[in-house]
Amino acid sequence: MSVTGKAALGLAALALAGGAGLAAASPAGATTTACGAPCMTWSNQDFGTGYVMAVAGGLPVIGAPERLSATADSAAEDWAETDAGNLTDLAAQGRVSPEAATLYQGMEGYEFQFAPNGVASGLCFGLATAAHAGGRVTLRRCGVSSRTIWIGNIAFQRGRFVPVVPGSDTSTTFDHSLVLTASATGRALTVNQASISDTGMASSQMWQTLWGALS
Repeated sequence: MSVTGKAALGLAALALAGGAGLAAASPAGATTTACGAPCMTWSNQDFGTGYVMAVAGGLPVIGAPERLSATADSAAEDWAETDAGNLTDLAAQGRVSPEAATLYQGMEGYEFQFAPNGVASGLCFGLATAAHAGGRVTLRRCGVSSRTIWIGNIAFQRGRFVPVVPGSDTSTTFDHSLVLTASATGRALTVNQASISDTGMASSQMWQTLWGALS
């Protein structure tokens, strides 16, 4: 099933509306022409828009790790975002932890489906087990559990960038929360404890959304 033509509400739009989103989208895209305007990917503040979230090997296989790869016209970098719903409702369904629903009250949870060349794979950016420090991000089945739900923590938004929290995190304070972290390009993305200083969240834990085809 193609994702082309689907409404792309976006974490960015919800952030601007006061919801639980990622920061405003960059004007430059990083997905294939076949995936087009509805598709997105992420870049990390440490490594810039020259590297974006991609599936290692580029195949829709459960367990395939996600990493930062050089920006290219590559189907491995094609993702489709879905608003999974309000965190309170998701907690009642067992799709986010009660702690996440409380700490990020009023926010939305999102899934990010791998959609190479615009074809929905049914596999999402996720975790194999409940969130824990050092947990690797891999492709998991969408819509099944909290392990494919992600939350943009706009309390730490800085410009276009925002930290991204796994829906299965059981932290009760921001400074102990687990967030998506990039340690190096080409290496699997992980979730790790937030690193917060007087200037905000560590840049390796700050992400922005890139929409549409590579430009």
